[in-house]
Amino acid sequence: MFTFVELQILALLEQGKTLHDIGALVHLGHPAVSKTLQAAERKAGFQLVEHHGRRLRLTTPGQEIARMAAVAVEHIREFQTATDAMRMGTKGLLRVIANRTPGSYVLPPVVGAFAAALPEARLELEVATPAEIWSKFSDEGYDVAVAQSTPPEPLQGEWLYDDEMQLYAAAESALVRRAAVGWDDLRGQTIIGPDLVLEQLRQMNPGPDGSDHEPRMLVVMSQEAVNQLIQDGSGIGFLYQSMASKDVAAGRLRPLPTDNLGFRQSYWLVRRPSPRPLPLVERFCGLLLAHAGSLKSPQHPAARALTASQD
Repeated sequence: MFTFVELQILALLEQGKTLHDIGALVHLGHPAVSKTLQAAERKAGFQLVEHHGRRLRLTTPGQEIARMAAVAVEHIREFQTATDAMRMGTKGLLRVIANRTPGSYVLPPVVGAFAAALPEARLELEVATPAEIWSKFSDEGYDVAVAQSTPPEPLQGEWLYDDEMQLYAAAESALVRRAAVGWDDLRGQTIIGPDLVLEQLRQMNPGPDGSDHEPRMLVVMSQEAVNQLIQDGSGIGFLYQSMASKDVAAGRLRPLPTDNLGFRQSYWLVRRPSPRPLPLVERFCGLLLAHAGSLKSPQHPAARALTASQD
């Protein structure tokens, strides 16, 4: 197999360089360049160069070999450049998988910041159901997962943030002006949300005689649909804080000041096991952890609105 130096010398001969020029470019003396060419000819099994006075010229088969050598040198240099960039964390492919809520409402600004900081890197984001996320993560080569369940062994996860699912109403609803909203205040209301949340709400708040004297329940699984129905005045509904924050900040929604009528969902960050930190993974996770910190901050729009509604 030809060495890189042998390929370099052949490529430079193809460019018409002299032995003196070649020696300077590959940092070898004239005798060393000649010996390297002889070694290349032995490997090829035929003559690659011939002397014309003091100059060397490529033979006809040598010209063909030298053209291929030039292509190989260029590919090797591209390979080295890409490897260096990946080692430095400025280039490469990062694959991320997440459950729907963080994938739709938490990760997009992080993906945007990652793309702006590393324009030569590529990122693929897939949204998966809770039932399939860990099998996909393990079997399909993802680098990072953001999930609502702790990872199975031997994967290790770290807590990322808690997303509050709480009751929201349209900004013009009379309920938002109350100092506190309890179960009795909700009778006669239509409550919209996922089936498991509404069922848990029924179990937590039975009527005084043990029967279910309850508000009307409208099961809607899509958070986008719940949001739209609330804003249309069709009822009040359960939304994740991360999903509702933009509409809260814009004044279209208000969180209701309720006690024991909300639910908390923890999300976990998992990196694919690696003997050494992978630069792209660490850059992305750093951005994600910083953004998750803002979700937990009292300065987050939804948190500010909730605090204001309870004052």
